Amino acid sequence: PEMLVEVGAALAESGTVQVAHLTEVPEQMALDVVLDEDVSLRSLRRRSQAAAEQQGAHLDFHAIVARDLVGTVHRVSSRSECHWLVMEWQGPSRKSLLPYNPIGWLINHLDTNLALVRDVGIRYVREILAYPEPGPHDALVVRTAAHLAENWGAHVTLVRFVTEDAPEEEAEGERDYLDQLELLVEGDVGKKILRGKNIVASLNSETAAFDLLVMGQADASLLATLRGTLHARIIKGSACSVLSLKTPRVQTHAALRRHTS
Repeated sequence: PEMLVEVGAALAESGTVQVAHLTEVPEQMALDVVLDEDVSLRSLRRRSQAAAEQQGAHLDFHAIVARDLVGTVHRVSSRSECHWLVMEWQGPSRKSLLPYNPIGWLINHLDTNLALVRDVGIRYVREILAYPEPGPHDALVVRTAAHLAENWGAHVTLVRFVTEDAPEEEAEGERDYLDQLELLVEGDVGKKILRGKNIVASLNSETAAFDLLVMGQADASLLATLRGTLHARIIKGSACSVLSLKTPRVQTHAALRRHTS
């Protein structure tokens, strides 16, 4: 749980992180059957507390038993009025190919900012690669990467991609785009333009030199999900841990203000 707690602590402006461990039980089982904490849950609580203390954050740990995992996550995040919901995600699974994907529904129906974490086991984040894309999440990606870097003593590099046969004018346009985003943050920020045959292979290769990749999470149609979205392929092939961000479109500006206040 350490990576999830550390990300949550870095994003928590109030200094409070609420950890909700959910156990889903079938309809025929009584909820009070699993109320007692087992050895693994006690260990999880201890490790979460230790990670929060190291970040200087206060942590509340809640063990919740529920029949509907996705619905419970949605209700808990809404009632707690949290600014961020931080969840672990290992990339697409067989369930993501179903016409009704409950996790996909949750991602697209939250009222709070969402941070999906794919943790590959890197414990110390010193180099952060931020991949912004033009749209509602680019400033959030850059500012969040810079915010995490400030908390962890890391360095941020902004990256964009052009094909290997793209004209220099296209590469120059991407540099101008990164120059504009650089103005949103303080401190030293690196910038890099990748050239290659495709963005997935080029970006995944670049992640070998970094500890964390920060990017946006776009809405995906059913057809795109069935084919495997660009973001899912990047997450799956990344050599470093990945933080994928999403905020409700109507709350984009509010999310940005929280990072600049």
